[in-house]
Amino acid sequence: MITYDTGSMIKIICQLKGSVLLSVWPQMAMCAGIAVLATILRASIGEDDYIIKDVKGHATLGTALAFLNVFRSNLSYGRYWDGRGQLGVLVKSGRELMRLVVAYSKTPEEKEEEAEMQETIREVWRLISCLMHSIVLAVQHFEGHHHVPEYDIDLELVKPGWLKEKEKSAIEKAENVGRDVRDNKGRPALIAALLSHKVYYMYHRGWMNAAVLKKCDKCINEFVGAWMACEKIVGVPMVFPYTQMLSVFMVLFVYTFPFPLAHIFFNEEAEFNGFFITPFISALVAFAFFGMNAVGVEIENPFGDDDNDLPIKKMMKRIELDTIAMLELRTTSDQAEAMEKLRSEKAEQEKLAQQKSRDRNALQGPPGRG
Repeated sequence: MITYDTGSMIKIICQLKGSVLLSVWPQMAMCAGIAVLATILRASIGEDDYIIKDVKGHATLGTALAFLNVFRSNLSYGRYWDGRGQLGVLVKSGRELMRLVVAYSKTPEEKEEEAEMQETIREVWRLISCLMHSIVLAVQHFEGHHHVPEYDIDLELVKPGWLKEKEKSAIEKAENVGRDVRDNKGRPALIAALLSHKVYYMYHRGWMNAAVLKKCDKCINEFVGAWMACEKIVGVPMVFPYTQMLSVFMVLFVYTFPFPLAHIFFNEEAEFNGFFITPFISALVAFAFFGMNAVGVEIENPFGDDDNDLPIKKMMKRIELDTIAMLELRTTSDQAEAMEKLRSEKAEQEKLAQQKSRDRNALQGPPGRG
């Protein structure tokens, strides 16, 4: 996603990175070339025999076409904003789930059990990150929009440490059940199930109560809901007849508009002026119409790797850092301090009991000999 200084108009105008100018310049060049040919035609056949002498027809069509073009861009921006909202749900659910697990889990009295619980919480963090990455991968490799091959689970999930080999084997086995050809379209649901198992294990061990378990399950449900909403954005393109009609009339309008312009700007006394003004105005018109259409096409799917797509990788990294940082807060919580104090008191009591036992044995003396 491009960030820019909204207060500097000059920088905005001159910046090329992220600009649709890079994608529509061929259409602009073609329109300028047609304008040159139209000017040559006007100069060669004269005013009386020229084919189009006014822009009334183009003005009528252009007004309606501009409205339809802007309407399409607004629809695309709605999809873009909805996609950002669903990514926000992923981030919120990840943070909230980790907060619930960290803050509302009961610290065991035994240090060995506490170490096991800490390791389980860390596993929950790993599976939260794994679920978020799997959702992003499922959306980016969705077959309804992206004609891309199936992603490599070893490279994307196992190698970074989000998924264990045993879990990967279980997922691949589950993906074969009931299918003639295995696919990974439902993989986030399987990883969500692994995460649910891990959270329920904490409840089963008594480290979490039922109310917290219910809230954690709600967060996992929100993960799945956001995944389905993102797939809806990617899997349902703009309606084809609308896009087709808009493209047809836009091509007809833009590539025929230079002909009336050639007549308007042509001057018998200064013929070369028409050869400069007409191509320039025609190229601007092409930039306006094709550029607005290109904006709509580029932001229609906000989950790709284009300059103006959403910063998914940065958001994933941010949530990883935020959630792992919550693990450190357990060491400074009141519960941890109280448990440490309780353990110290218990150890002191055991030490005193052992000392009393030794003193009592010393007073009784050695056992008598028979």
